Amino acid sequence: MMRISPVCIFLDCWGQSQFCTTINLLIAMEVIEPWDLQADSVRSSDTVNNVIIFCEDDAVEPTYFQDFGTPNLHVSINRNYKQHHFHVDAVVEHFRAIGMLEFVDGVERLKIDEGSYVWCVFDRDKAPDKADAAFNLSIRNAEDMGVRVAWSNDNFELWLLLHFENVPLDNPTFEHRDTYYGRLTEIVAEGPAVNSAHQAILNQIAAGAPTYSYYNWMKSESNFKNVTRHLLTGLTSDAIQRARALHDHFSTPARPPHQMMPCTLVYQLVEQLLSLQ
Repeated sequence: MMRISPVCIFLDCWGQSQFCTTINLLIAMEVIEPWDLQADSVRSSDTVNNVIIFCEDDAVEPTYFQDFGTPNLHVSINRNYKQHHFHVDAVVEHFRAIGMLEFVDGVERLKIDEGSYVWCVFDRDKAPDKADAAFNLSIRNAEDMGVRVAWSNDNFELWLLLHFENVPLDNPTFEHRDTYYGRLTEIVAEGPAVNSAHQAILNQIAAGAPTYSYYNWMKSESNFKNVTRHLLTGLTSDAIQRARALHDHFSTPARPPHQMMPCTLVYQLVEQLLSLQ
């Protein structure tokens, strides 16, 4: 009997047959390629967990979440699923196309092994099109089908900024990513260097590098992995606490997601990953 958890969709391998079912699903979803499997991918242990995460970009988010992997937790990343709320719709269509949806009591739900979980990570991308209704509907549809969404309003960099500081609720500029980029630009440049890669960037900034900004330099996979990820080390619990406080603030009274800004639910996914390590 299949069961879909209301929390998220998480692949828990109970024995060899369950693991093979999981691997076949990941291949069908194009999360991994058959030739990417290594000998140690087939484990007899029943304690290895897998979380599937659909990300909007192909650099920062995948690199960030992949680092949560441990011998007990395999994090499977599907990159570059764009754009904002259409990202959620595309994931749902992906499951529909590979026959992973079924009707249960008249409601379309994910048809997947018991104990399985999937997350969508996406930004609102506040824009002139004001597609507020579509943003809210995509979130509701995904959750109704058993997919959890870790959305950010306005974008993922809000979650990164919360590692370093609180975000004021009385300053409307913090409703937009430009402010997050500006503060992160300053934080990276402040030092002290966390490693040689960071020191190299600080040296270029000191030399008057005209193009330096977080957006221009730090959103590449290499700079995020070699510098920003190290700056975040040890600050995850602070980010979770701050993000939860923002979420609680906007949840009382309850309001639609597009009105919850600045706000990010990435903390819920991170809590889940930490609990499964």
